[in-house]
Amino acid sequence: MPEPDHPQPAQGILASHLLELENTQRARYIRDCKPARLSTACAEIDDLLGGKGLERGVVMGISGESGNGDGRLVSCFIFCHFLSVLLCMFIIRYLG
Repeated sequence: MPEPDHPQPAQGILASHLLELENTQRARYIRDCKPARLSTACAEIDDLLGGKGLERGVVMGISGESGNGDGRLVSCFIFCHFLSVLLCMFIIRYLG
């Protein structure tokens, strides 16, 4: 089958479908009628995020004042923490 010369236009997605997908995703992480949360392992950051860290299954943007690097530092810290948790889970499951 020959490849087309031009990419095909994207198909539209109904907002109601996106809402349904979002509700399904959030329902996966509900425990005791509350959204499950993941601690960042830093009490100060958890407090800034509502007291219990990040909500599971949600994309969160973190920013700080322009030029001071705070947002980037916090983002890197949280990312590294979750990578270490995943590594520990892998080691326990497959090597433990």
